[in-house]
Amino acid sequence: MTASQQATWRSQVLLIIFAQFTIILALDMSDPYWPLILSVSHVFSTRTLQYWSGVIYVAPLLTTIFTTLFWAKIGERIGYKKMVLRAGFALAVTQFSLFFFVNPWAILGIRLIQGGVAGFTAAAQAWSLAVTPTNTHSQTVGRLQSASAMGSIVGPVCGGLISHYYGYVSIFITSGCMCVLIAIILAKYLKENSRLTPFEIKNGKFFLRDPGKNFLLLLICGAQAARWMSTPFFALYMVKQLHANNLTIGFMYATMALSMSLITSTLGQMIDKRLHRRVAVGYLLIVALFLGGLTQWGFALISKSYIAFGLSLVWGISLGLISLILFSFLLCNIGDSSRAQAVGLGNSAAKLGNLLGIVIGTLIQAAGHFIISFAVIGSVYLVLAVLAGCYTARG
Repeated sequence: MTASQQATWRSQVLLIIFAQFTIILALDMSDPYWPLILSVSHVFSTRTLQYWSGVIYVAPLLTTIFTTLFWAKIGERIGYKKMVLRAGFALAVTQFSLFFFVNPWAILGIRLIQGGVAGFTAAAQAWSLAVTPTNTHSQTVGRLQSASAMGSIVGPVCGGLISHYYGYVSIFITSGCMCVLIAIILAKYLKENSRLTPFEIKNGKFFLRDPGKNFLLLLICGAQAARWMSTPFFALYMVKQLHANNLTIGFMYATMALSMSLITSTLGQMIDKRLHRRVAVGYLLIVALFLGGLTQWGFALISKSYIAFGLSLVWGISLGLISLILFSFLLCNIGDSSRAQAVGLGNSAAKLGNLLGIVIGTLIQAAGHFIISFAVIGSVYLVLAVLAGCYTARG
C-alpha cells in the first residue's frame, strides 16, 4: 500500500470515527432523561413511570437484535456506505418524529422503528473493516468504541444544558439536526468500499460453522449482560447507599466511560500486533473479566463515594479490554465474505446482552438488596472468566 493510499484510508476512518462520536452524542442526549420527558406530559405513578422508561429505553435494542444481520447482508451487495447513510438519515427522521409525539405508545413505536432501521454503529464498523488493512482491525474497532464512550460522556451533559434552557423536547430537534448534518457530510466525503462479487458472497464460508466463533458470540452476549445488569438500580444505589447527589452520579458515569475510552484507543494497536499470540491476549481477557467481577463485589461492600470513583475507573478499564479483545478475536481470520456477518452478529449479540442485562438486573434487584445484586453480577463475571479460560486453552 502506497503512502497516499494509507493517508486516504486513515483520513476516511477519522471521518467515520467523528461521525460515530457525534451520532452517539446526539442519541445519548435524551437517554438519562426519559423518566422526566414522560412525566412532563403524563401523570404516572412512580412504578408505572419506571416501567415506561425502561420499555422505551430498551425498545431499540430489541428490534436491532433482529435487523442488524439483515442490513449487514444488504451492505455486502450494495456497499456499506449506503448502510451508513441509511442509518444516519433514519436516526434523523426518528429523532425529529419524537418532537411531535407525546403519547407513550407513539414514542414506543418510534423507538422500535428506530432500532429496526438505524443501527449506525454496526454500519460504521462494517464500513471501517472493509476499507482498512486486516492488521489494523483491532485498532479501528477500539477507536470506534472510544468514540462511542466519549459520545456517552458528552451527550448527557449537552442534553442537560439544552433541556434546562429550552425544554426536553428541544433535545430531539437538536439531535435530529446533528444526525442529518452528519449524514450529509458522509454522503459528500465518505468513499464507498469495494463490494463483494456475487460469487464471493455465494461461496464465502459462513463463519458460524466454527464453534469457536459461536462461543465468542456467547461471551460477547454474557459480557454485555454483566455490564448492563446494574443499570436499572445503579443511580438508586449511589443515592441510598453512598448518599451521592446527581452531580456525583454524572461524574461517576463519566469516569467509567472516560477510562473505557482511553484504554480502547490505546491498546487497539497493541492487540493487532499480538493477535497471533492468542493465549497471551486470552489471559489479558481473563484478567479483565476478573477485574470486572472484583469491582462489582467492591460496590457491594463500600460506603464512600470516593472509593466508588476508584472502582468505576477500574471497571471502565476492564470493560474496554473485554469488548475490544472479544471483537478482535471474533474478527480474527475472518474472510472478506464473512466479515459483515461477523460484525452484524457481534453487534446483535451485544444488543441481546444489553437487553438481558437490564431485565436480569431489574429482577435481581426486586428483593431490594444492593449487596446481593452486586454479588450476583460479580459472580457472573467470574463465570465468564472461566469460560474465557476454556476458550483460551483450546487455542
